[in-house]
Amino acid sequence: MYEPNQHSRHYIDPTGITGVRTKTKHGYVEKAVPPAPILIFVFGMEDAAAARAEGRSMAEFHYSRAQAARFIFAEGWDKYHDRFLTRAYVQEAEDAYEKALQ
Repeated sequence: MYEPNQHSRHYIDPTGITGVRTKTKHGYVEKAVPPAPILIFVFGMEDAAAARAEGRSMAEFHYSRAQAARFIFAEGWDKYHDRFLTRAYVQEAEDAYEKALQ
């Protein structure tokens, strides 16, 4: 989950996924499935603060946008090894980079 206003954490949701939606040529069909627990990771304020600090640092050291984008992505992937969490890291860092340039 992307929740930069909450604390970073992970937890198990015991109800987890309770249904599946499948697309057909006539629309969507929902099917109930037995509840199964899932592990949820929250990209929160601590993660966002680290990403923003990295973005500001890139601007302070006069990295070009392309250099900063590549470096920020590499840092995010190295830290999370997950596409969703890496994208959240990149988004926060690039926003901070742009604000620092102004």
